[in-house]
Amino acid sequence: MSWKTDFNTGASGFLTADDTLFAMQAIGATLILTWVAWVCVLAYKDYASEKIKGNQVIFLWFRAVFALSVILYLLVN
Repeated sequence: MSWKTDFNTGASGFLTADDTLFAMQAIGATLILTWVAWVCVLAYKDYASEKIKGNQVIFLWFRAVFALSVILYLLVN
């Protein structure tokens, strides 16, 4: 066996540009989704402790979801 065959067998080859792009998109999407969930939970906790009003919670949720949609659109395209 040659070095190239051993590498491809044991390490599944190497990352191509498509694989690297997919990995970056997956990591970015995960981070953005985690951030939006964190913003929504934090807004609800602030609402529960009466630091903010209900309309501010709704505004924060819409703003986070809008940012999510814009960033994911830019990230995927």
